[in-house]
Amino acid sequence: LDREELVLSSVELAIASLSITTDTMATQILSEPVVNGSVKLEETNLRRLLTDLNIDLPPLPDKDALKRLRLETDFSASAEQIKLRDLVFVLDQTTISGQLGLKLQPPKGLAIVVKGNHIDLNRYLTTVDTGDDASKASAQQTQAAALIFAPLAAPLTFLDGGSSKLNINWDNLQMDGLTVKDIHIRGTSKGTTINIEDFSANTLGGTVQAKIKLAQLTSKTPSANFNAQLTDISLEQASSTFADNADIGGKLSAKVTGRSEGATADQLFDRLSAQGTMTLVEPALKNINIEKSYCDVAALVEKIPRRADWPQGTKLNTTEGQFRMQGRTLLLDNLSTGVGNLKITANGEVNLGAEAFNVLATARLNGDRTSASGCVVESTKLRDRDIPLRCKDTFARAGAT
Repeated sequence: LDREELVLSSVELAIASLSITTDTMATQILSEPVVNGSVKLEETNLRRLLTDLNIDLPPLPDKDALKRLRLETDFSASAEQIKLRDLVFVLDQTTISGQLGLKLQPPKGLAIVVKGNHIDLNRYLTTVDTGDDASKASAQQTQAAALIFAPLAAPLTFLDGGSSKLNINWDNLQMDGLTVKDIHIRGTSKGTTINIEDFSANTLGGTVQAKIKLAQLTSKTPSANFNAQLTDISLEQASSTFADNADIGGKLSAKVTGRSEGATADQLFDRLSAQGTMTLVEPALKNINIEKSYCDVAALVEKIPRRADWPQGTKLNTTEGQFRMQGRTLLLDNLSTGVGNLKITANGEVNLGAEAFNVLATARLNGDRTSASGCVVESTKLRDRDIPLRCKDTFARAGAT
């Protein structure tokens, strides 16, 4: 210790079962103090530590979760800024490394660089059984009414008009049945606006890319503008992840742009306005044979026996079209597909709020045969002309899940 410098080497602290080791050097003590050093939390059992501190944990799906905790970092601090370098944080099988810089004087600033390997959120997310359907619906309504951007408001308020930079790379994330790999997020903030300049990830056999602008985040009506692109998303993988009895396969590619405003999930959904295009390559219906249905109608009109040896599903031609979202209503514009020489177009709407749909499909057979393996259609009433078919029902009656 002298007039301008203080060195504390290998200082050990113990909090219950947690052991902390620090090395610290303070310089310019009498003028503009600067502190440099390192902190190391020795590996410990986090569950045991929380028990020792009389902190109760909620029930977790995995009894072995939160058993391993370790942290180490180098640091420097002054009245102007705080920096964390060579940061390593370990929780169970997850390792996070990176660095952080915080500028304390106006204009304040924050810079974060993070890299993570793997995390399985299923180990940590509790599932609360709320009992009957009414209680579950009430819980869902409470979640939908929660202030969705509230966690972002606090750091923006602290920065007080300043700016931030964020760069995240994550190898693998699992939640429910969904696996997302090669996650990259690069973003900046200024004042009350956040720009996600680059979001990309691999999931469901394809890729997702997006740019998002969130504005007025500390106000009562934050706004969101976005554009996103999906490439080669497997509908079979998506179906097995999100639905129990999905009937469709193929690879989906889509582009969408849109905006919304609101502080809760409900408000954002209700005020959503978006439009986009989609292409579905190698689409297939597993349990419905459209060609068989058309040929059955032709047999009925022509008063001939119906063919019996049809395969179970349908392999459709590439499906293309445009779509719009207005609040909770999905509008389909000129969706086109078909099988063989049978062309199908569709326009209509799907009301996600009312859980109902109203779609006008038009079938047109060009020629006298549906396909090489299909049926011959003699009737001119069914050939080379548009045959409209109205599909109107609710999800429940139609068997959608």
